[in-house]
Parts: sequence; structure tokens; C-alpha cells
Amino acid sequence: MFALTYRPNTLRMQLMLGIILACLAILTAQTLIRYYWILPTFEAMAEDGDKQDLERVASQVNQELESLHKLVYDSAVWDAMYDAASNNDAEWFSTNFVIYESYRRIGVNGWYLYNTDGNIISGRSYNENGDVIVPEELDTLTKLLGRDLVTFPASENSVFTQIDDKPAVVVYHDVLQSENEGQSAGTLLIWRYINQSFVDALTLGISNDIAFHTILQMPTSADVVAMRYGQPTVTHTHPFFGRLYMSVNSKQNVPLFALSIEPRQRQYSDSLFDPSLLVGLVITLSVIALFYIWINHQLIRPISHIHDSVSYAMRNRDFSCQEVYTGRNEAFRLGRKLNEMFALIDHQRTEVLMHNKQLEKMSNTDPLTGLSNRRHLDKYFDNLPLPLRSGKLPMAVLIADVDFFKRYNDVYGHAEGDKVLVNVATVLRNNTRANSDLVVRYGGEEFLIVLQEASILAASKVAETLLGEIRRLAIPHKGRDDSKQILTLSIGVACQRSGEPLHPDFLLKRADDALYKAKSSGRDCYMLSDLSYSANIPESVSATE
Repeated sequence: MFALTYRPNTLRMQLMLGIILACLAILTAQTLIRYYWILPTFEAMAEDGDKQDLERVASQVNQELESLHKLVYDSAVWDAMYDAASNNDAEWFSTNFVIYESYRRIGVNGWYLYNTDGNIISGRSYNENGDVIVPEELDTLTKLLGRDLVTFPASENSVFTQIDDKPAVVVYHDVLQSENEGQSAGTLLIWRYINQSFVDALTLGISNDIAFHTILQMPTSADVVAMRYGQPTVTHTHPFFGRLYMSVNSKQNVPLFALSIEPRQRQYSDSLFDPSLLVGLVITLSVIALFYIWINHQLIRPISHIHDSVSYAMRNRDFSCQEVYTGRNEAFRLGRKLNEMFALIDHQRTEVLMHNKQLEKMSNTDPLTGLSNRRHLDKYFDNLPLPLRSGKLPMAVLIADVDFFKRYNDVYGHAEGDKVLVNVATVLRNNTRANSDLVVRYGGEEFLIVLQEASILAASKVAETLLGEIRRLAIPHKGRDDSKQILTLSIGVACQRSGEPLHPDFLLKRADDALYKAKSSGRDCYMLSDLSYSANIPESVSATE
């Protein structure tokens, strides 16, 4: 009752009491704000950062799988591989693929070619030391993947599994002709162990180092597993021994291995009483006149700016806007740390966008020649200017094929064959217009050229030039069965009909028919497409030569 009835009788006591009450009110208010608002906000931001890092780890795993998919696709969708699978040609596969240096260079442990029944035609596996191993799991696709997971022939797929009691990833694809058409002749499969070297390749673009763990090294607590591979959402990020874990399971949901990263460093204090609050209270007790100005400038305003920045960034997903924090106390330092965090987030988002653009470019580019691929060709036709698509302006298509290229590979080897393809691509690129024409690697040894605003006469001159430039290279070719002992091209030329809307498939078909006529006429020449289109393809000319 004394506290309720007491009345201070002096201005000093009233002022002192008012200062004490104001300090207590401010202390209480700031404590409540920090406990119920600021700390949860920062903790949520830190957990979001941990989630993003874990999701980037999963994204890196997916990117590595995409690289393996591309490797097996480029080898499986190939006429030579199709012939080997159709004829059970184990010797050809062993000669060209079962080479340890090739395994080591591309970072895989095994190549296998299976027939349509899922039985091995040829293949070999090596361990990390380069020793030949014979895993029982690879005897058949059925034994490796299970009948409930595979219908032969296999479709493009990847599976996390165990080989010789070690975690591994398996990637496989149907063996098809170079046009990616027709009935499958079998399945091409590659596999590699999941170990520290695999994990080291994932660290590019990740701010925290990734650690590899066997399943026996995983913590036993269920709360430790922050994310399972294949699930898009991270539900929680509770660290265990200072790390965040992501387990990777097989299709049967059996844990195989785990990846872990360090959580993001917390750039804020989680204590309830921040030192800046105590300093503010001391200054308030001694300098009452400057209390509001100081507390407003030193605490309220920067915290308000921090909150506004966080709210704006979270609401608009824009982390490029930053406030200026010029003070030296904890609030200003926290604001500057927030700016650094926003800058880091914005930089990482920019890196992700650039990386996505690079991936898009890679998906539209042939890795050997640097030319556009067939995927980019479809987009190219869709984006042509209206006068070209409507037939108001002329356009021509050339399809060039390296003569007797299969025999060239048989005589000189695939490495020399790749050099020839690069040289041919260089000639085609140097003798077309870079700003308007398009040069595409159309198939294994086939190239396609789109000439904008080019008549059939202009296209013929380009074809003559290309034939002459290839002859001028004088690349020896002893595998020919004619008198010409150098590398040559055969070219089919088709021109879009005047006033007729563009039909890419129709135009390409006419150019392809003209190519076959050129091959039938002795090769090392070009032929023009007959405007009266015929769907009959000469059966006497082999598409593989």
C-alpha cells in the first residue's frame, strides 16, 4: 500500500521517478519487441537461409545427374551404338568404350551395353584404384533395378542404389538411332560410386562445404535429418553437432548416404537484453533532455529501417535495396550486417540466374563442335521474322553429310573422327553469315544450314563454296571405295517456295531428299530439291555412310 499512496514532494523526485518509470517502460517495451518480434524474425531468416543452402545442395546433385544423363544420351542415341546393340557386337563396344583412361577422365566406374532382354552384351567396371571388378548387381538390369522399377527397353532414368555394398548412382537410356527414332535396340548404362570425390564436384556455387557420410555415420535422432532427397520442401533445420544433414534414399526409400553442410552463421545476438538497451538507459538517466533524440536516432530509427528493409525484401523478393547505416552501435552494425546479408542473397540470386542462362546455352549447343543443336533449331524456326515465316522473303536449307564417315571412324578412330567434325563445323561457320544464318549439328555426321533471305541460286553458290573448302582441306580418307582419297561432303539444298508459309518439317524433308540424290549421284556434290515434292527415299543409299 505504501507504493500506491506515496506521492513525491519534490520536482527532483518526480523527475527521478518519471525517468525511472520511463526507463522501465522502455526496457519492458524493448524487451517484449525483441523477444516476440525481432528475434523470431531473424531466426526465421536464418532458417530460411539454411533451407536455401540445403535446397542448393539438392540442386547440385540434380545438376550432376543431368551431366550423367547427357553423357549417356549422347552415346546411346547414335547409329554406331545402335548397330552394335542390334548385332550384339561386344568387340566394337569393348574397343571404343571399355577403356580405363576414358572411365577415369569422365569420372565413372562402369559402362555397360545391354540387349533388349536386359542381358549384358559388353561392359566393364573399375573400382577407385583402377582394378577391374565384377559386381553381381550388374549381371542384368532386372537384378540391378528390380522388375517393379524397369520395363524393357529402359527409358531415360537414374537410380540411387548400392553396388558392392557401396552407394552408387546408375544412369541409363535406350539405344536409338541418331534421329532418336525407331525401336530401341537395347540399353546403355553408366554408373559411378557416390563418395567424397563425387561430393567435391558438387561444391561449386555452394557457400558452405559439403561433407559426405555413410549411412552408418548418420545421427540417430530423427530431428537431425533436415531433408530427404526427392522431397522439394525442407521442413526443419535443427543442427546436430553444428551441421545440417540431408539423407539420400533409394527408390525403395532405403537410406544410402547423407550429405551435410554447416548452418549459416547467425549474425545477431539471441540474448534477451541487448547491451545497447542498457547503454541507452544509462544515458537516459544522465541526459534527460537528449533522451528521446538519442534513443530515436540510435535505436528506434535503425531498427525501424531494418524492419522496413526486411519487410520490403520479403514482400517484393527484392534484396538489392539497402539502407545506409552510419552509426557505430549494435543496431547500426546489425543494419550493416543485414545489408551484407542482402547483398549476399542478391549476389547468389544473380549467380543462379547466370548459371541458368549458361545451362540453357549448353542445352542448345553441341558440346563437340560448338554449333547449335536440334533443340535450338526448333526454337529458331519458331522465332523467325514474319516475312520469312509467311514466305514473303526467300529462305533456303542445306543438309550436309560427311561422305563415308563411318568408314573414316573405322580406319582412323573416333578421336580423329571428332577432329574432322570440328574442322567441318569451322568451315561451315566461316562460310555463312554469322548475323543471320544458322549452322546446326543435325546428327552424328550431318550438318544443317539455314540461309535467310537466300534464293536457290544463292544457296547453290554457298553449297559450291562449302564443297570446295572441304576439298581444299585435303583431309586423307583411305576408307573410301572410290578413287577419291580425301574427305568430302554431300549436300542437299531446298528453298522455301515463294509465297508459301513456312513448314519446317516439309522443307527439311525436301532438303533430306536432295541429300540422298547427291549421295546416289556419286557424292562430293550437291543436289537441288525438286519443287514437286516426293516422299520416296532411295533405298540404295545407306544413311550411315
